[in-house]
Amino acid sequence: MVDEGQRIVIVFNALEIEHHAQCSYDYLQIRDGSEPTAPSLSKVCGNSMQSPVTSSGNNVLINFRSDTSVGGEGFNIEWSVECLPTLISCDYSATCINQSKTCDLIKDCNDWTDEGADCLEQGLGAYAALKNAGCTSNIENIVGSASLSTPNYPNFYIAGMDCAWTLSAAPESDGRFPTILASFDDPFGVACSAGSIQITTSDNNGVVESTTVCGDQAGPIAIGAEEGQTMTLTFSPSSVPIGQGYRVQWSLCPPDSLACPVTGQCFPPESGVLSCPSDMSTTQDMTTEVGEGTTAEDGPTSTPRASSTVRQDIVTTTSSWDNSTMYTEAGVYSWLFEYAEWQKVSGKMINFPEWQKSNFPEWQEFEVQPRGPDNTMCYHCEGTSRECMTGNGLGGYAIECQEDEACWVERIGEDFNVSYKRSCQPSCNDYWLYETCMTADGQAKMCKLCCTDDRCNTHILTGHNDPRGPAYSGHSGAEEILASLGLVAILALAMCADILSLVT
Repeated sequence: MVDEGQRIVIVFNALEIEHHAQCSYDYLQIRDGSEPTAPSLSKVCGNSMQSPVTSSGNNVLINFRSDTSVGGEGFNIEWSVECLPTLISCDYSATCINQSKTCDLIKDCNDWTDEGADCLEQGLGAYAALKNAGCTSNIENIVGSASLSTPNYPNFYIAGMDCAWTLSAAPESDGRFPTILASFDDPFGVACSAGSIQITTSDNNGVVESTTVCGDQAGPIAIGAEEGQTMTLTFSPSSVPIGQGYRVQWSLCPPDSLACPVTGQCFPPESGVLSCPSDMSTTQDMTTEVGEGTTAEDGPTSTPRASSTVRQDIVTTTSSWDNSTMYTEAGVYSWLFEYAEWQKVSGKMINFPEWQKSNFPEWQEFEVQPRGPDNTMCYHCEGTSRECMTGNGLGGYAIECQEDEACWVERIGEDFNVSYKRSCQPSCNDYWLYETCMTADGQAKMCKLCCTDDRCNTHILTGHNDPRGPAYSGHSGAEEILASLGLVAILALAMCADILSLVT
């Protein structure tokens, strides 16, 4: 028996059973249903190869009879599962759905067959209204806080839908402009494998700063639009859904206040805060252009601005009160002052100038220790937690792999007894780039794949071999379960028949 909506296809690989014109002595019979009275699909004997047999529903009854005389090598059959012709097949035939469940903005298939790019391209079902509405907004003369979200947020991002938003603030009564501070709300889901959100600030002369964001962690956008600049957010994703999408919310920081885009804070004059806290975000993949106040060779000439912060060298910070050493996850630092940023690759002691010491007297010096080339960062978890099972919300569980390691996803078990493992493991070759499944004697079924990009192991596995992979060979899919009986089985059945005949 297989799942509802599926049918069974049986293929004969070998057949050698005692021959008889009506197959009255030894025979193999397949019935179209689970009852002994169900219609017969095939009754075979002899050694002639038979055509494949297909059931009309999700049950078949296979009956083999052998008498006490002539024997043979027996038979070998294998069976596979496919969806009924009236249903849509997905997940390599592991899931069968009604046509009405396609393009309805509800994910029923792990491989996204039911919610693919053609839904938007052709404006099918619930996607017709989304195609007409689009994902483009131009918000001008902003005077307060508000937000925008991608269509279908927070369920999943619409495959193939480009988004472009522009934000610009209204001037104050004196003609000066506030700074636009923006951040992404939870939940945030934009798979880095599908692209990244490009964020720029620009004025009449062109782009001033830019940053890119992807992953699954929300947080402040590291740049702000000031002095009448426009903030633009654009995203052109791949043709498959890439996560939950995103919502951006914004607020205004008045001209007389200190705007700190990296932390999303705005300090009014009465706060007494003169410089922004140095909190380089580790929850977003981002690259920010160097501002005009910083030079790469000579150090900061005025107010420093942050440079790239995706992954930095390990930074050892020595404090005057306990001489302690601080590190952050995977060697990504978050407490390094911008003044030291330009010197991070020098490997030397950095002494702060008097203006910095006066603001932070407890911090005397930073020692920067270069690590050499960055290794791959991978998510690391194991078990049945929601984050580990779905690959969403794993931002704080990334680790740095060894030099020869890649990112791996493993799905262990079947049906309702499934767990996941995401980790660093030895090198990834072409064989494992696609989901491959295996079952060892006495062990749970395991499916796994690997990838080589940073934080790429967020896949949800189907529990079936991916036919695009080199390991797939027509009859080796996990959905094709080999059912074979050889000579040993025939002899055992014959012996049972002999015993029964003696008893009677």
